[in-house]
Amino acid sequence: MSPPTRTEFLRSRFYRCALAFDKRNDERLKNIREFLEKADQKNKRSPRPVSKKKYTSTWKIPDGDDRAYKVRNSKEDQGILSVNKEEADWVYDESKDEYALSLGGITVMKIPSSIHLRLKSFQRDAVKWIATAGPTGGILADDMGMGKTFMSIAAIGARMRVQRIRMVLVVAPVSVLGGWTEECNKFLSKFVKKVRIVKVHGGEQKKRQKAVRNAWKKSSYDQPHVIISSWGLVASARTMKTFLPPSGHSWDYVILDEAHEVKNHKSNRSKCCRRICHKPGTSRLLLTGTPFQNNTDELWSIVHMATAGHVLGKLKEFNLKWGKPIREARCRNASSMARKKGSKANEELQGTLKPYVLRRLKIDFLSDELPPKREICVWVKPSHQQKQMYKEEMAGYLAKDICRWGALHAFQVMTKFRSLCGHPLLLLKGDADIRSALDQTDLKSLLKGSSKLELVLHMIKGFRADGHKTLLFSQRTGTLDIIQRALMLQDNNMSIFRLDGSFTERCRKDTVDYFQQGMSDVLLLSTGAGGVGLTLTRASRVILFDPSWNPSEDAQVVDRAYRIGQTKEVFVYRLFMAGSVEEKMYERQVDKSGIEKTIFTEGSMDEMRFFDRHEMCKVFDILPDGNCELLKRFKTEGVAQVTDAHRHDLVRAHSSVVGISNHSTIYRQKRKSAFADAPSISAKRLKQTTETAEADGTEATPAVVSDIEGSPTE
Repeated sequence: MSPPTRTEFLRSRFYRCALAFDKRNDERLKNIREFLEKADQKNKRSPRPVSKKKYTSTWKIPDGDDRAYKVRNSKEDQGILSVNKEEADWVYDESKDEYALSLGGITVMKIPSSIHLRLKSFQRDAVKWIATAGPTGGILADDMGMGKTFMSIAAIGARMRVQRIRMVLVVAPVSVLGGWTEECNKFLSKFVKKVRIVKVHGGEQKKRQKAVRNAWKKSSYDQPHVIISSWGLVASARTMKTFLPPSGHSWDYVILDEAHEVKNHKSNRSKCCRRICHKPGTSRLLLTGTPFQNNTDELWSIVHMATAGHVLGKLKEFNLKWGKPIREARCRNASSMARKKGSKANEELQGTLKPYVLRRLKIDFLSDELPPKREICVWVKPSHQQKQMYKEEMAGYLAKDICRWGALHAFQVMTKFRSLCGHPLLLLKGDADIRSALDQTDLKSLLKGSSKLELVLHMIKGFRADGHKTLLFSQRTGTLDIIQRALMLQDNNMSIFRLDGSFTERCRKDTVDYFQQGMSDVLLLSTGAGGVGLTLTRASRVILFDPSWNPSEDAQVVDRAYRIGQTKEVFVYRLFMAGSVEEKMYERQVDKSGIEKTIFTEGSMDEMRFFDRHEMCKVFDILPDGNCELLKRFKTEGVAQVTDAHRHDLVRAHSSVVGISNHSTIYRQKRKSAFADAPSISAKRLKQTTETAEADGTEATPAVVSDIEGSPTE
């Protein structure tokens, strides 16, 4: 049933009011009738004529076909709908030196041979998938470091070459705007010579509006335009209007880089993006290496954005059908019926999402090109000062009282304990106070306050002596201040670069470029500013000074170094204070990562979560005496064993280290992704798998590999 018109609504409302009047109020009833007559006259206006310009787009979605495509108002394009996209392949045209992709006899993409040869096989498959995705687009969720930016540019360029695109909007973090602009300028001109790239960032609002409006006026299929802007501008209610398409127009493509920014469907970012993409002629392409971060609601939000709400339904329906059964089935004490329901829901969800999500892992497609990666958890005992302060702070709280005070207060208390795990100076009110205290503190006093800091200086010194470049990430800029000060006091000759949220776009680019050229021994980065979109393959050592509640954030920072272009073996060291809130944070990371791997890995509902609910609630029931209960549990369960401990003697032998565990083997992966048809394992990869399994004393099969990407063991 269609919604009531404004006149119908007013008539119903006023007639209901009229029933409440007695017969003496005839004059008021007369006024109501006159008002309704005027409303009827206003609503008799003729509808606005539909534009017949060539760029007008519509959606044609046949019943039961989830491979519907965006088509224009021409009869010949209707043939695309009946094509099996699996049968389509690239065909070389020697006369034009290009490769073409045809569907139903219609050429939908053309790629110059120079670009086609540059694309790897799995990247060419992604470009084809983008052309044949769902009715509004899809989610390119390949593992971080596989070249999603290049694949996206190749896809829109291939569409421009056959005159299917004239206006594209790219939304990305500030830290990668320069990279997007450079890549678009470098490659899109090889598809269409007259393409124009417009970066809209900074400056006055009027100038930004003028730049976007001029692009709309000048754009054509012969001269397509690409607008590149930041999340901050697009997601602000004040500046978002700049990017709304003019009346009668629509964006051909909207690309959202780091699309997990819209994981909260109630946030301004999600609302503004939905408004920009609301017209039916707009295709959406979401790029993210971490499509799932905290819970199934976030997965729903991202898929809802990519498919305009046509796939998973409303959030309440999604949770009843899929979200709730999957979460309940992963409890350690779940009943057999709950597990059965969860397994069925998981399979149904994977099947529903498969046409709209393309997710491949580096281990499947780049194992022959990328060197190995080792991720080690280093458990550090607190310094005497930290131990005393931690006990004093803990004595003032009881876990049951904190829970009764509310989640916000509990989070504030945990933040305080997290700061103490890094350094006592972090308990000061602001970064300005920290910097002021640092100016009056010598190296000995700094090291006395934190065992972690002492270990970090020891590690960086050793890495530098061996010729390795180091990335060090922290959640707080105050922590970076302390580490930077300590490094400078220890060795004035050490070249130290830094990157945090206070840097301008130009400074970010220069810092990354100089580091990639080998002009620095260590790069200090805040997780927020340096965790996305950067390529830092010059480094072969990565240190995570403090953990995040969100495991995806830590995974993102690791992949700044471990991505296409890396030639050295990468060692990642995650530092935790043993027996503190950081230990419980790591348990929570394992739990959240397990949910992601449940949904994004076939058959993973057969595995159970590593920790039960009761264990996850014991955040405050611990004291930092230097003993690591989690490390002991890993040994008892027979997981996370470090088989090549001799390679980590630099870290293991330090006096502050309680022990080390292997983060990479907490999960045992069912290799095949639920959203990609991965090729068979190469002989080289199978040999590596066998050797690793023999070293661990386990049996190796092509379907089960010991690695970080997988499902939690029982």
